[in-house]
Amino acid sequence: EAIKHINGLSVTSHWSNHPKQEFYYRKYSDILFVWSQYFAKNIFNYFPFKKIFSVGYPSDHYFRLIETKEKMKVENYIIGYMDNTTNTDLPYHSSHNNKIYTMLIKLAKKYPNLLIYAKPKVKYAFEKQVESSTEMQRCINNGSLEPFFGSTYNEKMSPAKFSNKCDLVISLGISTAGAEAAFFGTKSFHYDNSKLENINEFAFKGKNKIVFNSIELLKIAIEKEINSNNSNLNESKIYHEILDNYIFYKY
Repeated sequence: EAIKHINGLSVTSHWSNHPKQEFYYRKYSDILFVWSQYFAKNIFNYFPFKKIFSVGYPSDHYFRLIETKEKMKVENYIIGYMDNTTNTDLPYHSSHNNKIYTMLIKLAKKYPNLLIYAKPKVKYAFEKQVESSTEMQRCINNGSLEPFFGSTYNEKMSPAKFSNKCDLVISLGISTAGAEAAFFGTKSFHYDNSKLENINEFAFKGKNKIVFNSIELLKIAIEKEINSNNSNLNESKIYHEILDNYIFYKY
């Protein structure tokens, strides 16, 4: 209201890859900056903004500072897993993390050259999960599962820097972190436990290609990647370009 009184313009934008329209995502202003028109059409379509500009993903400014490729163990196939905030009243429940880790550990037993890197969103939650899982403890001890955190207690490793160590990245949900990994150039899969393909264009178009709502289908796709070693990286780019129309032409 204060801006209107001085005949000014209000401006807003978004940082996240919102999976669906929710009340707490709502923004009201004269001008809106979005990653791409996908967000204007599907997420921020509830208000008559005076002008909407597609400007791309706002956190790619540090990509040039990361030396590619920082894969430390060339002889191994490395899968990175980025979890999400979980709770009983949130879209993501801790049981989905358990299912994904169980599936990845089974694959690590089947493929001796497979390593699992983890980028937990909450260090304390990951530590509690490890405490309750003898399999995860065993994998950490034998080196087949390795967690990555930031340099300080409250700091997280960035998705791009983490994905730079991996051949393939998996994220829980229609994820901002998973999108950033793809924008950086690493093949990225999303586990869509909410089954959003009926209301989310990205989930619908990427279904069973880069977006999976079944652990078994995700496992089949991962095994295909292990055996063919990123045979179709372009597919990941095509579908993630829905979220940012410019990203793959910047670098």
